[in-house]
Amino acid sequence: MGLVKRLKAAYDVCVGSEEITQDERERIHFYLAVRSIVYKLTKGDAPDTAQMNQKGA
Repeated sequence: MGLVKRLKAAYDVCVGSEEITQDERERIHFYLAVRSIVYKLTKGDAPDTAQMNQKGA
């Protein structure tokens, strides 16, 4: 979790740079999305699958 947080901070500084390739941007967004999901599932009050399915229906 800490490494992805550092990645986000570095990305925020470099986001406007032309040196970051599209592939690198996609990988960064992937890691940020995975971190977000893991954080939401482990923070303690995450909904279970039944609750998520009920909201999605």
